Amino acid sequence: MSDLKRFLADSNLLPHRSLPILISSRVRLARNLADKVFPERLSPQEREDIKQCILATLKKLPELADSVCFEMHDLALSEAEMLVERHLISKELVEREGAAVVISPDRKLSIMINEEDHFRIQVMDAEMNLSLLAETARSLSEAIARELPFASSPRYGFLTACPTNLGTGMRVSVMAHLPGLVMDGQMEKVVRSLNMCGLTVRGSLGEGSDAAGSIFQISNQRTLAQTPQKIADTLQDWLKSLVEQERNARRRIVRRNKSIFCDQVGRIYGESRFGMLISEGEALTGLSLMRLACDLGIFPEYTRVRFDELLIETQDAHIRFRNKIAGTAKPSELADRCRATLFRETFATLPPPDFSRI
Repeated sequence: MSDLKRFLADSNLLPHRSLPILISSRVRLARNLADKVFPERLSPQEREDIKQCILATLKKLPELADSVCFEMHDLALSEAEMLVERHLISKELVEREGAAVVISPDRKLSIMINEEDHFRIQVMDAEMNLSLLAETARSLSEAIARELPFASSPRYGFLTACPTNLGTGMRVSVMAHLPGLVMDGQMEKVVRSLNMCGLTVRGSLGEGSDAAGSIFQISNQRTLAQTPQKIADTLQDWLKSLVEQERNARRRIVRRNKSIFCDQVGRIYGESRFGMLISEGEALTGLSLMRLACDLGIFPEYTRVRFDELLIETQDAHIRFRNKIAGTAKPSELADRCRATLFRETFATLPPPDFSRI
């Protein structure tokens, strides 16, 4: 069993390039073992037996060479929550009995075991080649199926615990930073249009989460009677339109009142550079604006990487872990002080905003 602290310390915060607007993409496959009931209906011992069987099989696959495994019962709550904040596992996996995750060294692949389904295979990248991601996930799924056959039906396709995942069992999603549409009051209209095309919009941590920092997760709703290529193509086509709409919204915001926008950026920069208390919500809001300012040229291109790293480092579990803060409640004043210290140290190394470049 690999040590989580060492794994996180040895890993870059960002497993991909830092790009404007479209942050990352993911393909997730839901799969279940043939002739086995779904995890929710298993006894604790049955869940444990299936987990150990799956882990033993995954270790044999060349595709998963050098991967690391973490069993949820071996992790402290704050450690498991750090994996959630890095999008390597779901919030639901944290509290599941007999659950585990296998993660590739570059963190572009993770396999959750005994979440809602026996398998949740995830492939992630910054590139927006959704068809390539889908093929990578499919190839891994087929490699596993040669050792452990999956539950399927000639009529319905792959059988899953949730009926909405029947068929391909595939969810394709993209993480998008859309502050322009939010500030321009257009996001509600965009969400309605996406819903009409069979796409759903959630917060950055998936179902039930808020779109903090104007970061949204956009994914397909339908899997039954859909081919993987159709699912990927539908989202890929919409991304082109979404990016253009976001760019237009950003232009309108700056054109409408450049002075107010620059004033907002300057104030957030000052608070980040000298503030003594910063909550998680304030951090997300501020970094979202800093990231937008970078996209518009106010900060050098390289600073986007550091802003994206701070989006990870300043989340609650990471702050508690980094500063050895006990407890699972909402951020205390101590956590807010630690977060502000991290901001001050980071922004002291970055150049000030250059509004002449906008």
